Amino acid sequence: MVQSMSETFTTKEGFCRPNISNHLIIPFTTKEGFCRPNISNHLIIPFTTKEGFCRPNISNHLIIPFTTKEGFCRPNISNHLIIPFTTKEGFCRPNISNHLIIPFTTKEGFCRPNISNHLIIPFTTKEGFCRPNISNHLIIPFTTKEGFCRPNISNHLIIPFTTKEGFCRPNISNHLIIPFTTKEGFCRPNISNHLIIPFTFTTKEGFCRPNISNHLIIPFISKLNEYS
Repeated sequence: MVQSMSETFTTKEGFCRPNISNHLIIPFTTKEGFCRPNISNHLIIPFTTKEGFCRPNISNHLIIPFTTKEGFCRPNISNHLIIPFTTKEGFCRPNISNHLIIPFTTKEGFCRPNISNHLIIPFTTKEGFCRPNISNHLIIPFTTKEGFCRPNISNHLIIPFTTKEGFCRPNISNHLIIPFTTKEGFCRPNISNHLIIPFTFTTKEGFCRPNISNHLIIPFISKLNEYS
């Protein structure tokens, strides 16, 4: 059941006003484009307006705006994390400086950013392998086609894609699925002082019903009604 834009998405001015406590909620929107977080004193990831502008009045928060359908990210945000989407061809063209850049790869699955001192989150090849040559950055690789995440990264946030079986085979377009699983695909992180992103599917209406406490919840909307 879709709520109104004023309740779920940002305002038409691009402001995000969630009202949640004790959880970091980063939901994707429904296919209608509505976002339903309820957060306070947490990581805020608002969607942008349909024009692709993100104008939150948030400080000391993580801002991850979406771009326009042309793949351009035009937030007027400073001192925030910017994670733009790319064009359907897989190119990322943000005009952002001094920000965290998370570009998509080419359609071949390779990530070739010329970015330094930024957070690089490349996509994998179509086989599901992630081969960044990045150091001193936050690496968020996808998993192999078997759904296993095998980075040789320590002290970093690992965000693999998985299905309910823990396999990386979503039929989702224009959406970012960020589960946090073990190599078996289960959500059992034992990390402190880190960002915890457990895996949870939402209903087809876009509601998230995890039985998780004190964790970062990043649900997403898929077309797989079996998860509803």
